[in-house]
Amino acid sequence: MSNLFFNQNGLPVYGKLQQQNEIDALMTRLRQAHQALQQLKQDIDKRCEKLQGVFNFLDGKQALYQQLTEQYQQTPTASLALRINKLGQAIGDLLSKLEASQPEKVIADLSSRYEELKAQLALKEALILNSNPGMTQKYEFVEEDGDSFSPAAKL
Repeated sequence: MSNLFFNQNGLPVYGKLQQQNEIDALMTRLRQAHQALQQLKQDIDKRCEKLQGVFNFLDGKQALYQQLTEQYQQTPTASLALRINKLGQAIGDLLSKLEASQPEKVIADLSSRYEELKAQLALKEALILNSNPGMTQKYEFVEEDGDSFSPAAKL
């Protein structure tokens, strides 16, 4: 009867189950960490897209301001002057808000933090996989750019 609870090495089945549960918990945490990194990367990409959209909008408004200024120099009117003044104030407000919020710095800080976290996760993955060499066959993730990889192959 005692043979049912021990394998060939004399380790109890409970110990094997506990070890497997710990490995499963580690894998779950690693998957969650990868998902969190992907979400951070997506957030950074969205911020970059929004910032690019703001710059495109600003470029369009500055081109319109330049066009209206040239038109005003040819035929000055009060309504055109008022429109140029409002547009100039709007451009100035947008530039001051951009300068105050410093979105480039925020994106750069997030990107550097992302790279740090990615490096830390890779190190922890390497430590976990090296301490449990039997796990490498069943351990696969989808990397940020969509390619699946085996971390053991990357190491």
